[in-house]
Amino acid sequence: MNLRRLFWDNPELRRNLSLELTAGRLLWTPAFLLVAVGLCFLPDQPVKDLVQIAQWVVVGLWMVGGMVWGGLRAAQSVRSERTERTWDSQRLTAMSAGEFAVGKVFGATAHSLYLQVVLGCFWAVLSFMRFQLDPSETTLRAAVIVPTTLVVGSIALYSLMVAQSFLETDPARSAKSTLFSFGVPLVSAIYLASHFWSDLLIERQGWRAVVGDSKLVSWWGVSLPGPELQLASLLLFLPWAWFGLWRALRRDLQHADFPWAWPAFLVFTGAYVQGFSTAFPGESSRVVPLCMIPLAVLGWGFLLTENIDPMGLRRLVDASGSWRERLRLGIPFSWVTMPLVAAASFVAAGVWWLGDWSDASEFWSLLAGVGLIALRDLILFTWISCRVPLARQGLSRMALLVGIHVFLPVLTMLVSVKFHLVWPYPQDIDEIDGPQMVLVNLGSLGAQALLAWAVLGPSLWRRIREV
Repeated sequence: MNLRRLFWDNPELRRNLSLELTAGRLLWTPAFLLVAVGLCFLPDQPVKDLVQIAQWVVVGLWMVGGMVWGGLRAAQSVRSERTERTWDSQRLTAMSAGEFAVGKVFGATAHSLYLQVVLGCFWAVLSFMRFQLDPSETTLRAAVIVPTTLVVGSIALYSLMVAQSFLETDPARSAKSTLFSFGVPLVSAIYLASHFWSDLLIERQGWRAVVGDSKLVSWWGVSLPGPELQLASLLLFLPWAWFGLWRALRRDLQHADFPWAWPAFLVFTGAYVQGFSTAFPGESSRVVPLCMIPLAVLGWGFLLTENIDPMGLRRLVDASGSWRERLRLGIPFSWVTMPLVAAASFVAAGVWWLGDWSDASEFWSLLAGVGLIALRDLILFTWISCRVPLARQGLSRMALLVGIHVFLPVLTMLVSVKFHLVWPYPQDIDEIDGPQMVLVNLGSLGAQALLAWAVLGPSLWRRIREV
């Protein structure tokens, strides 16, 4: 990788920098921030309280100017070029996907990044003043953790927003794109500042509530304070954000894709979340399957939103060669994620079944039930994608979700008070009729999955072969 070509000799980056960092912006940005922070010291109050108010103003400006406004600028960087029909001419140049990625992320948001650099300088000065008034190691640590977390989070957010712009089908008229452009930066800003609000708005005891005496969080046996773990997590996911942007650009430029990208990201996400299982007390903490939470959220999310093309499935079926060729053609995301959910459920259920832990029988029966409904829902939603017209697929998926996960369980409870017939249910085998209840629960869910595949599978196969 040629870093000089990516940054110094990058024509896209230099073009955006010349447009974003004008002489006026370079001058009035620090002047405006100096006035905003200086106004905080006008009230007749103790200097320590005034410094805290100034820090609150800096974080607020960082959220609004750095996160929300910068994220919106990143989302509009590609959208505006496509609207003005200048992106097609850029694609014809000899620039690589990496050069485009650097130019869009650091170029289109250059003013927001410059704003954050200036805010970081103000934060350092205010932290030094805070340290003079309240000398402690935690004050200096917070002076580094807060700006680093916000800058790293901003870069990751900008990468995701630019990648989302490349994946849009109709960026000029999409209401969802507008909501995404405003909503995601706002939620990200609130999340990144969540560890700081208790000290800035409520506590008056310095930065010990933020760093020094905050509760330690265990991740794979390593205990870290909340803000430091947040920063470490952002650093772990930042390469994936960049890789997602790079992959979206390569797809838009019609370059070869990476078939292992999505499975590798699922494994990484599952391993990351699974690391927090060591934070739970008890002898069974090492096998709490927390990795299933992100897999399940992503899996059912794809079932609701992904449009599976029957022609794409036909190409996968007729693909010659190894599974690598099928992966290159692109297996639907739901067909990668949901089998992983089912496999993780069955493996975790087996571990709990063989383990000699308290409440093991309740947990393994629940996990096995989750795996069965994952297989059932996979064929149901895939059948809708291949058999229902595209205009009615969204409503059909939502109706199916509400019907099988809300209406059917409630109706079953009202009629027979047997919730476990249609939904995974934790049942202790040692209780009276416990084995029979577990057998009925898993038997009912297994019968639903088997019936769904037996009835809809042949119909889905005929649909794939006839396109």
